[in-house]
Amino acid sequence: MRREFGFALPLLLLAALATGQQPGTPTPRPALAQPPSVTVHYAGPGVTAPELYPPTVSISVPRRCIDLDGVVKLSALVDENGVPRDIQTLQSDDARLSDFAAALIAEQRFKPGAYNNSPAAVAIAVIAALHTCALSTKKKFAEENTSLTLRSHPFLGVALLAPPSAPPTPPPPASTPAPTDRSGPSPDSTSGTCKIGANISAPVVLHSVEAEFSDEARRAGYQGVCVISLIVDAEGNPQNIRVVRALGMGLDENAIEAIRQYKFKPALKDGTTPVPVMITIEVAFRGYHWKKPGGPAPVPIDAPGFDTVPANVLPPNLLNYVKPKYSHYGQKNRISGECVIDLTVDIEGIPQNVHVVTSLEPSLDENAVEAVKKWRYAPAMINGIPTRFESTVKIKFVLPQ
Repeated sequence: MRREFGFALPLLLLAALATGQQPGTPTPRPALAQPPSVTVHYAGPGVTAPELYPPTVSISVPRRCIDLDGVVKLSALVDENGVPRDIQTLQSDDARLSDFAAALIAEQRFKPGAYNNSPAAVAIAVIAALHTCALSTKKKFAEENTSLTLRSHPFLGVALLAPPSAPPTPPPPASTPAPTDRSGPSPDSTSGTCKIGANISAPVVLHSVEAEFSDEARRAGYQGVCVISLIVDAEGNPQNIRVVRALGMGLDENAIEAIRQYKFKPALKDGTTPVPVMITIEVAFRGYHWKKPGGPAPVPIDAPGFDTVPANVLPPNLLNYVKPKYSHYGQKNRISGECVIDLTVDIEGIPQNVHVVTSLEPSLDENAVEAVKKWRYAPAMINGIPTRFESTVKIKFVLPQ
């Protein structure tokens, strides 16, 4: 079945909304050699995303071709001259589109990104929604080659690439007390606490509190993991909380405030005697989750969309829409109306947690859910960073008159 795409925003408007500026007209420049070593900047404080100039594309609709549509997700480095390099495919709906999309991005030019207001090499993620024609050439050496050409303007979404995840901090080595020492807990020479291992069990979390994003980190779309050390005393309370590996932007303070509210089952010596121990906890701040206020909003089935959102949040943009089918039971019994569905568009633009909140009829509800699961989006953005987005759609079933 031919897949149809809906584009809610023009390409230029998308790039402008991500930065609040309109890119200027590009000036032709020769290809510049890449320095042997370059500092690459990722999403974070002081980093500004590159802006895509009006794309350079060639549209051709041959008389005979096979439609090939799909979404390709890529990563790239845009250098300080606005030239994309190191283009890699992260995910593709069709393997034949991967090389085509990479070549298309390589032809584009950007207004360079910046670090602390100075042009810099910046890592980006690109979502390319493509409508192409597959042209089969003559067979050569018993192998049929296929070339692609655009049959309409592509949708190109650009966002800052999140920094690579730091490797987890290894736990401190356990110390085994001497076999002859049975008079009491094994103390740590610096803190007076016991070390987990041998006859000292680890504390168990009974109650935890999720650390909140700071306003500063939320506005910047900043995320990562901070490491906190603490002593769990013999009563199961956290003490001496301090930061071992910091994130900044107010996130470390929020992590400490959350851990202060933790409650533990204390560590035990020989399974009976509560003892204090020192532990470390990794507090992750990942994919800030913005949830729209209010309840369901009317959404035409032919143009699924979302409510008004804050200025720094760019809602998901529907790329691939699949229309729900009427069930045999619904047609036979002339059932029409609408069902209401909640969904979450994840940072990959894929609907998750799709479920019915207002039912029409079971078989029609099921068809609606199956269709929505096949929708694909350019993900929502907060200041150019992909984020999860919750919303509600109304699916209408109308019988022809």
